Amino acid sequence: GRAEEAAAKGDPLAPVSSVGTHVSEDRLLVAPAIEFLPDGAEENWLEWQWQVIVSVDLAETMKICFVCSEYPPGPHGGIGTMTQILARALAGVGHEVRVVGVYPASYQAPDVEEDHGVKILRLRERRHPLGWMVSRYQLYRQVFDWTKAGMVDVVEVPDYQGWAAGWKPLAAPVVTRLHGS
Repeated sequence: GRAEEAAAKGDPLAPVSSVGTHVSEDRLLVAPAIEFLPDGAEENWLEWQWQVIVSVDLAETMKICFVCSEYPPGPHGGIGTMTQILARALAGVGHEVRVVGVYPASYQAPDVEEDHGVKILRLRERRHPLGWMVSRYQLYRQVFDWTKAGMVDVVEVPDYQGWAAGWKPLAAPVVTRLHGS
């Protein structure tokens, strides 16, 4: 494949092997795509990640939904930064990318915007004693509606805050990214 050709040409950032993804009959993602760095390439990991993102060659575009409640420009951490970089890169190579999350009412960003081809929807937290539950349900319903309408092929949620905990099955696979600490 392309990874082996790049490695044969001496490209120090070329992944040396990869493991593909598999979607089971019940639409669960059972094996994540993994790329391995060659020896000595760790110091160039950001360039390598960009190379992997932009070298994805799919026969058709995908409709991807990221669940993220800290997408920039407002206060955000590593999950927000990573989601923005990945979402922009995927949109840049032709995929349809959405980001949806629950944000405090005071979050300094518009409810709806587009960022380098990424469609962003910020749902605001409800301000009553059980508002967090209502907001989580509102998030689920939005993602459910998008998948049911065929507007999303895959949903990615971070492990942080357990946004997909308790979700009923969707019409698209849900993948959880483990960010660690």
